[in-house]
Amino acid sequence: MEQMEQEISLREIIEIILSGKWLIAGITAIAVLVSGIVSFFILDPVYEARATLNITDNREEGNPNYLVKYVEQVTSHAVMTDTLNSLGIDREELSITGLREKISTEIIKDTPLIRIKVTDSDPELASIITNQIAASFINYMRMQEQEELRSLARSEVEKIEAELEIHRATLAKLEEELKNTPEFILTQKSLAGDSYLHAIESERRRAAEAGGLQLLDEEINPVYTSLQQSITDLRVEMKKLEARKEELIQRIEETGFISSQHIIITSPAIPPERPIAPKKALNIAIAGVVGLMVSVFIVFFRHYWQTTSPSGTMAPDRRIDQNQGLPM
Repeated sequence: MEQMEQEISLREIIEIILSGKWLIAGITAIAVLVSGIVSFFILDPVYEARATLNITDNREEGNPNYLVKYVEQVTSHAVMTDTLNSLGIDREELSITGLREKISTEIIKDTPLIRIKVTDSDPELASIITNQIAASFINYMRMQEQEELRSLARSEVEKIEAELEIHRATLAKLEEELKNTPEFILTQKSLAGDSYLHAIESERRRAAEAGGLQLLDEEINPVYTSLQQSITDLRVEMKKLEARKEELIQRIEETGFISSQHIIITSPAIPPERPIAPKKALNIAIAGVVGLMVSVFIVFFRHYWQTTSPSGTMAPDRRIDQNQGLPM
């Protein structure tokens, strides 16, 4: 019975709320009023400018996540520094960290597009910063790619140099062998092996006697010919390597490498007309809900405090009057 007496019925809950209706209304109204004043008169409007970039990379064919590395580079230190320097913004007014906090990026699903977004209280400045970030990003990625290609070219030049050294040593060895190899060699042939001489001699001697005669013949040395061909082939190969080396050196000095990535601004940023924050109606609505919840909690807590003794039991002289909804 005692437990049932302590339970609060739905009617009692409604009566408790009604007993504190003015408190609830007052706290909720104050919350809504404060939120409205802050949203309309204190908080600065925030504008968001957007720029869209189209990025293709021939080296990343078949990789669906290749745009991730590009998105990460948008807020790199080099891009941020170049943006601030290009706009002439004092670092005391806007630091690199502060600029990063204004920026957000996203990959547009199933497209080669990324979007750069910049927020600021000045819509004109937001669009200017966005477009400069896009330009600085494009320049930085091109410089990075050219530097990578130059590094690869230097490595290839070093390999060519090493290969040429080997070829030079081999060429010197072949040329030395060629000097020590006779161009012609003398060979002995049987008279019977030469049809013309054998026909003449057969008239005078019998074939058996003619077979014992020998003929000295001078022929081109096949080893000499082989060495000449090897030297010629090696020199042709060395000329190709030298030409490739000169081409790479020229490209390294002039930065004449063909780019495999293509980045263009498909949609430059324009000054936004409407702010994205503060969301005044939403702020007021949230403030109203929070004010209502807090005020109801205060009313129930006040009722609990007034109707219970320090031991936690219901004070008999503080029970709710069922007719009036007020403590007796």
